[in-house]
Amino acid sequence: MDERRRVVVVHNPRDDHVLAALNWTTGQTVNAIVVRPTPGATDQATLVHDLMSALGKNPFTTEAPASVADRWGMCHAWMAASAIRDVVVDRVERLPNAHLPRLARLAHRVGASLWLIWSAPDPERAACALDAALNQVDAPAQIQDPWHMYRDLDERQRRYRLQRAALYRHEPKPWPALPRVDFPRFLATCRRALPERHLVRVLAEYRDAHTSARQRWQDEVDPATDPHIQRAQVAAWLRDDLLLGVTDAEQALVRLRAAQAALLPLGLLLNHHVHTAAVDPVPHLVPALTSQLCRAMGRTHHTAPPALLVLALHLGHDPGYLRVLRCRDVAVDGSTVTVTPWFHETYRRPPYVVKVRPGDTALAELAYAPVRLPAFARPLLAAHRAYRHTAGGRSTVLLFPSPQSSKRPAAPVALRNAAHEQAHHLKVHSPWVKPTGALPGPETTWLRHRALTVDQLTDPPHPKGRRGWDW
Repeated sequence: MDERRRVVVVHNPRDDHVLAALNWTTGQTVNAIVVRPTPGATDQATLVHDLMSALGKNPFTTEAPASVADRWGMCHAWMAASAIRDVVVDRVERLPNAHLPRLARLAHRVGASLWLIWSAPDPERAACALDAALNQVDAPAQIQDPWHMYRDLDERQRRYRLQRAALYRHEPKPWPALPRVDFPRFLATCRRALPERHLVRVLAEYRDAHTSARQRWQDEVDPATDPHIQRAQVAAWLRDDLLLGVTDAEQALVRLRAAQAALLPLGLLLNHHVHTAAVDPVPHLVPALTSQLCRAMGRTHHTAPPALLVLALHLGHDPGYLRVLRCRDVAVDGSTVTVTPWFHETYRRPPYVVKVRPGDTALAELAYAPVRLPAFARPLLAAHRAYRHTAGGRSTVLLFPSPQSSKRPAAPVALRNAAHEQAHHLKVHSPWVKPTGALPGPETTWLRHRALTVDQLTDPPHPKGRRGWDW
């Protein structure tokens, strides 16, 4: 029997400040939530409202789901995506015994322990509450005093203190303004224009990015590879590896110049058209998806709008393309999105694959290479995948279905409007989350939005294995 899925009644007859002594709050930081029931409320809707508040959702700015069943399903999805391992219910004597089996089932489904703090002097009612909670689940059960609870949750408390201390680390120093020259003259211009303290930092960043690019593409460049596939693979590597986590445009420029120099001897010409673009494309190299934005998106009740906006901002695509996704395409933890493309012009295409037409370069970037999301954005996508998988009962259900029928994908117009509404609420300005009719052209992909092009060279300027354009 799994010891993590316990049901524990903490008998607190003197009504001590149990949670204040633990010295941690709720949320993903400690993988625990503290539910404080509303006094005098006995209905399920209020209980789910309290659960959502414990998960950090803001019910006053976002409309909650209409039915109670949908609220329970979304509550389970958010808890599963946040990897909640302890559900602490304070002053459980306020709840009727009929709610305790529901809480025990919810905690059991996500693999969490349920802690019921009974702040009343009568131990007989505490034992009855434990029996009621175990009515429909098979889990280890016991009655403890508050000090045993402190001992069992001490590991959570230590982890919380360490993560809180990490929040106060010094921010990295800003990067200096770098010359907007192409990669063959980039290092030489930096040596002439930058002081020594800035040049040392630029060279160290350039060296790391150059080495990473050569190791990644040393044996991956094949002239026989389809140019659309090669272009999509390079875009995925730039988006999900090289530039992931970069917060400064100048640092992104250094890494991009190093990647250009490393790919040229291998037969790939990665051009950055800085001077021909209408506006400076260097600021667009910084990822639009940040941890602060994902934290704000995670305060909504619904799971679909945050997942939709996360994918649209990370991919730099029209949200209408995301209608083809299914639960089987998304990893359980929300880390990757892998779409199966359809290459063969057969009479009947295989089920659950995506047809990529020759001119559809935006969909090619989604289908021809796996998409890897940053760690702070994964719970948002994992929550929506868990909700849709639970609602549909199998992995082939659509990730963004139509409101009229769950077997039909949502219309592109509906997805665009949903992403725009979520972005407008969060004050996010991006060309990919505008209303219908104001989006860029269908050929504006992640690469083109950053003034990047990828071309295969039949005769590279340097043989493979030479240093070539090196630092």
